[in-house]
Amino acid sequence: MNEPEPQYPYVTALRDPKGFLRGWRLVFLLGGLAALGAIAFGLELALRREEPPGVIPPERSEVAGRTVEVLFPGETAGWVREQREILAADRREIMIRRLVEELVKGPTSKASPVFPPSTKVEDVFWDSEGELTVIFSEELRSEHPGGSRAETATIESLLGSVELNFPEVQRLRILIDGEVVASLAGHVDLSGPLDTFIPR
Repeated sequence: MNEPEPQYPYVTALRDPKGFLRGWRLVFLLGGLAALGAIAFGLELALRREEPPGVIPPERSEVAGRTVEVLFPGETAGWVREQREILAADRREIMIRRLVEELVKGPTSKASPVFPPSTKVEDVFWDSEGELTVIFSEELRSEHPGGSRAETATIESLLGSVELNFPEVQRLRILIDGEVVASLAGHVDLSGPLDTFIPR
């Protein structure tokens, strides 16, 4: 005589003689794995797009080369134009900064330098209304050779080079270490913005 099989209500409820529940468990498992994969992929994309604040990604800021012209006073008279190649950018301020840095490097031809070589371009601001502000380090003033001719050459070279390459700039303000100064050497008034022009 066969003994009757013990009956456990909770075991009976889980029995699945046709394997119906086992099939759905596989579907649920695959669906869960797909959802986890989608979440991981989305997180990876978000991390790739994340950029440090205030930094322009190189693939957007440095898009191509651009040829600019910088002005230096000739050794005897007149002005010498030199072509330089700078990295282009999607922001005007970045390109103007690179232009001014080329001026600071000095001429490569028979012309006179107009900036002390230790001068640094600290920052450039554009107000979208035609006024540009260029902030130089203290060396522009403390190491400037002085004299009305040298000071005028520095200012006119800067104004002319900016006007030549960025005619949309109408006025240019020069600051030293972020502060307004009366002049570089006592001859050109820098207390306010200067009108840009190309010297002849």
